[in-house]
Amino acid sequence: MNYRKLRPLVAVGMILFVLMFITGCGDGIKDDLLSYSQNTKPLEKFENESIKTFSAIVNKTSNDEEAIKSLQEGVIPNLQKIQGGLEVLQPKTTEVQKLKDTHISIVKAQTEAVNLLIDGLKQKKDEIVDQAVTKFTKVGSDLDAYNKDFEKLAKDHGLEVEK
Repeated sequence: MNYRKLRPLVAVGMILFVLMFITGCGDGIKDDLLSYSQNTKPLEKFENESIKTFSAIVNKTSNDEEAIKSLQEGVIPNLQKIQGGLEVLQPKTTEVQKLKDTHISIVKAQTEAVNLLIDGLKQKKDEIVDQAVTKFTKVGSDLDAYNKDFEKLAKDHGLEVEK
């Protein structure tokens, strides 16, 4: 048999194999960020519930006991669910792992701020409540920085972030 006739077929097969291999090797960070984003999506409901509960406390002139109860029974458990949901995620890239670690730190700081607020309300000490407000302000700026880092990483890897 004349094997020379098979050379073009082998060459085409090799090219197809190389193309398949290249397209199969996607952007690891992009894939990891997509996975992280999809896996954190279910946690948004807990964040939304926390915000709703917290807003109700702020907007409603409730007494301290009602506020404490809402914070303890509504906000704190939701923050714990968010933290637990984040902790089980295992990003494959250091870039996404760094985002996850920052996200967890922010949730922990939120929890600390809420607990500080509860303490201030229980003790009826404005200075403790003021410390909680300062902590919430820091959490807000940390959250803004996290969102910017997330958006930049997404943009750098060809992804668009829904707002």
